[in-house]
Amino acid sequence: MVSRSKAVDILQKVMKMIRLLPCVLMLWSTTTLAEWEQTAKEGNVTFYHDKSSIKRVGRFIEMWTLISYQEPPDDSVGNYLSAKAQNKYDCSNENWAGIAVYYYSGSLVSGKLIQSDVMPGNLSWDLIVSETVSAKNWALACGKH
Repeated sequence: MVSRSKAVDILQKVMKMIRLLPCVLMLWSTTTLAEWEQTAKEGNVTFYHDKSSIKRVGRFIEMWTLISYQEPPDDSVGNYLSAKAQNKYDCSNENWAGIAVYYYSGSLVSGKLIQSDVMPGNLSWDLIVSETVSAKNWALACGKH
């Protein structure tokens, strides 16, 4: 017979797994079902977008993007070769904000998930600067291409 404290411990672990399930399903669906198309290439870095992920949320548009590196970038995240990001675009005000970023050890979101950053509800908005990858993504998301 299982003790009460052991049963509570098992139940807490099951509840943690259940809470993680939506995140796991979201990561799986956006990685395996994504239709990555190249947006731009700058040196050793290739940028992609997933048109099939474009969705309207109120007056905003959300779209998944991907950055793939030939060599790991020199930053604080660590040793990763690709980063997948969910971005939000304000088509009328020409700005964008990051919602979430997932860093992977391999190229094109392969290998081990190294780190994930989900932004808080109060997003930091950046203006769209012409002739940049962000401007290309904004145009794709907002149907301005």
